[in-house]
Amino acid sequence: MARAYDLIVAGAGIGGLAVGALLSARGLSVCVLERQSQVGGCVGRVEFSGFEFEPGMGVYTSLGEGEIWQRIFAELPVASPQTSLVARPYVVRTTDGTDVRLLSGEGFLDELSGAFPECADRAIEFYRRSSTKLLAATSPRFQSFIETQFRAFGQRSIDSLTRPRGPLYEIHGGPATLAERFAASIKQSGGTVRLDTAVLRLAYDSGGEAIGVDLLSGETLTARKAIISNLTIWDTYGKLVGLNRTPSEVRKQLNTVQGSGAYVVYATIEEPAITRLPGERLLVATKPAGDDAFTEIALAIQGRTATLKSATDVTEWFAYHASEEEFEESDQAALEHFWSKLHAAVPELGGDIEIIETSNPRIFYDQTRRKLGMVMGVQSAPMFSARTFLPNLFIISDTVSPSPDLASVAETALSVADEIAKRP
Repeated sequence: MARAYDLIVAGAGIGGLAVGALLSARGLSVCVLERQSQVGGCVGRVEFSGFEFEPGMGVYTSLGEGEIWQRIFAELPVASPQTSLVARPYVVRTTDGTDVRLLSGEGFLDELSGAFPECADRAIEFYRRSSTKLLAATSPRFQSFIETQFRAFGQRSIDSLTRPRGPLYEIHGGPATLAERFAASIKQSGGTVRLDTAVLRLAYDSGGEAIGVDLLSGETLTARKAIISNLTIWDTYGKLVGLNRTPSEVRKQLNTVQGSGAYVVYATIEEPAITRLPGERLLVATKPAGDDAFTEIALAIQGRTATLKSATDVTEWFAYHASEEEFEESDQAALEHFWSKLHAAVPELGGDIEIIETSNPRIFYDQTRRKLGMVMGVQSAPMFSARTFLPNLFIISDTVSPSPDLASVAETALSVADEIAKRP
């Protein structure tokens, strides 16, 4: 007989864990299933050669009094992770070498005026009114500054980029601590978190209604209230639901939405380089070098380690290679190109940085099974929401939240948890 729960969550990323923790704390029986050996998904712990690396940029929002993270943890039997305000500002470096500090409040508007004197009034008005028309009236330098942030952060609307800037925080222990606290909360509330457990597809009854999930092991679990997909939109419909059961209109929409992959370099960095840099978190717009690869590089330093990330087209990483050696040669060429553009844009690094490991979309696919290793949300305004055509199936991921950041995913999780909790 299939084991029954009130809620089944496929995927132990931040969104799935958040809704699981909330509903478990509210008294529902919850089972979270994760194919990897740790929780966290794209923000899970990253370790190489004895070093632990920040999986993202190391700055997070909405951790203040009354904001989303506090509202969620107020319901849970575990404490929220320790946080602190980022000591040194996040910096965006333009192609001409101008450094712009992303400050909060009026300080940021003063920073804009100093960095872009040729269009200071229009740049400030753009941030205040979030208008594409106003952006077109600014200078090419300012437009490049905005476009660099859009590409790096996977923004879907101008409003998501220009909304009033709040304080930036760092999470002690990294964002994986959030995931680990949610998992601990689920267990303390009587729920279940099963690692190394792959979900194969939804389970259906004889009438075609989704009743739970089938596992790769052959086991079936049923859900009395709801099923949460913590997968991408592509994997939710293409794998979990099945394209043969997905309405044609949804399939058409899926074909029009594209995501980005990431090329990541994990490195160690020496103190002289850290002191030469304008901040521990730097987003750099690189100069063209014969192609449009690695047009921006994000650098985050944590202690003596550094994570360097750039968006990359996923298709080239899954192109045909005659052998694994040929793929490795292609990977090495990409690394050399990345490294060259990095040092040209950030000469302060000098020889005080050393590569430990790299990741690319193929590696991210192997780790997460996200379609083509796409780990940076979607590139256009979302056509999908947490609701699906199945009344008891919800999606909570960066591909349906208003913005592909942790706070936005958490907002979606809280909204869905509230809706499910009201069901009889």
